[in-house]
Amino acid sequence: MKRTCLAVAVALLLVACSQTPEEAAPDLSPQFGTPGTYSAVDQLAVGESGVYLGGTWKDKPSLIKFSRSGNIPWVRSLSGQVFEVALDSGGSAYVLFHSSANDAEYFLRKYTQTGTFVWQRQFTVPDGDGSGYYASDVDAQNSLYLSYAGFDASDKKELRKYRSDGTLLYSKPLAEGITDLAVVPDGTTYTVSSKQRLTRYTSQGAQVWQKTLPFAASRVAVGSNSQVYVAGQPVFDNYITENRVLLARYNSSGAKYWQRTVRTGFFAYGGGLDADTEGNVFVSVNDQESPRDDRDVYFYSYNAAGTRLVQRTFDFDYDAKLAELGALNATEVYLGGTDDSSYEEGFLVRLNGLTGSVTWQR
Repeated sequence: MKRTCLAVAVALLLVACSQTPEEAAPDLSPQFGTPGTYSAVDQLAVGESGVYLGGTWKDKPSLIKFSRSGNIPWVRSLSGQVFEVALDSGGSAYVLFHSSANDAEYFLRKYTQTGTFVWQRQFTVPDGDGSGYYASDVDAQNSLYLSYAGFDASDKKELRKYRSDGTLLYSKPLAEGITDLAVVPDGTTYTVSSKQRLTRYTSQGAQVWQKTLPFAASRVAVGSNSQVYVAGQPVFDNYITENRVLLARYNSSGAKYWQRTVRTGFFAYGGGLDADTEGNVFVSVNDQESPRDDRDVYFYSYNAAGTRLVQRTFDFDYDAKLAELGALNATEVYLGGTDDSSYEEGFLVRLNGLTGSVTWQR
């Protein structure tokens, strides 16, 4: 899956980057999340070939691959913070990251499922600082769709499409920042924006329709082309006493089927959203029972009719900062994030989305 955008000031140049890719981290003996490894999860993508995490490993920005059985075949160190990870049908990973040495440089890099470097593209962003929205997803032809937008109204906002060989197919200027996007196999793209809108585009970037949402949606997922899910929060919630995470289903024409309140809580906010081809949808939420409690991770699943199937709580030793959720199918769902301890240990959980039972946890 997916996810987002980057702040831009004046211009964006796409050039082939001559920077040599960093080598794999040589020592993979510490288990992910082991105290002292300084691991963290910022992004997550799931496919048949495994689970790919964007975050840190041994306190270094990295792309980390997990097998579906919970092992780590390889890690690739990167030069700066990871903003996006997407996965194609062949198991190749696309990772967007920031240069820690130069705020104006952003890199889009492709690796095979075995960790072999394929290509890299460099975005030169004057006055870029990494703040903003980012989103990405891949279609059945392994074309990558990438959006970025700064937080400020004057910042540049674009939706881009790349061929699997790194060729830029189009760059579409946008009037508002995309907070998330989801792509179906034929390239039809659904986006949610900072202006409370759900928009459908063709694979060539032409707008088909746009709907105003009843709440501020931060995530979108597609079960099939007729099952479009959005999740977010009310614009004017009472943040002092409670917060709500909402989920709604739309069809491919933009008609709303139903809306559900996933969770109401003191600190409730959405983390991840994904759906399977049967129309089941999976949601992760951060919340704390009271101001004195640690933040926990809550997992929910619903069927296409809007019936809740599962609610499960993951109580970690420290505040948990949930980053992402990805579903390979209904019985194989992954949760990734970071606890807020002094080590900021990353965690990854594989569970059954229909029962909530845990297969393994790292």
